[in-house]
Amino acid sequence: MTEYDELLDCFLNLPEITTGANETMPSPLNFEWLQLKQSQDALIQSWVQKHPQTFQTRPFGDNVNLVTHVKQGDDPNTDWKIVLSENIINQVIKWFHQVLGHPGNNRMRDAIQARYYHPNLRKYIDNFTCAICQKHKLSGRPYGLLPERDMLELILGKK
Repeated sequence: MTEYDELLDCFLNLPEITTGANETMPSPLNFEWLQLKQSQDALIQSWVQKHPQTFQTRPFGDNVNLVTHVKQGDDPNTDWKIVLSENIINQVIKWFHQVLGHPGNNRMRDAIQARYYHPNLRKYIDNFTCAICQKHKLSGRPYGLLPERDMLELILGKK
């Protein structure tokens, strides 16, 4: 196996997420699926028309063109993010949550926001709850920072 075959094998073994209707959701790395969802979202299409410098269509392979977001002042060739349509944000968050091994909100937000954009993405991630995480969450207050221990007390055994 070459280096690229190993990488391809990793992507082929990514989990499929089932939705409420026992249908599987494609991976957010499936550009054809993202293109279909973007083309069905009227809001994204209006952004492209109204703000062509910020929302640009970019080729991803032979027949796939995705809408990307470029912050003002950033390099449009390197500093872009794929725009997520409103109807798939929760599915994308759920997919990343499972693939990343049920991380906390900060780590998940950093991973998703590295390459995806939606104006309310942070709000969606902060409001996301996972039934598995809730079931296994420790109850009670976390410990936080403990006070410094006095070395003399440790040596002499005094409290």
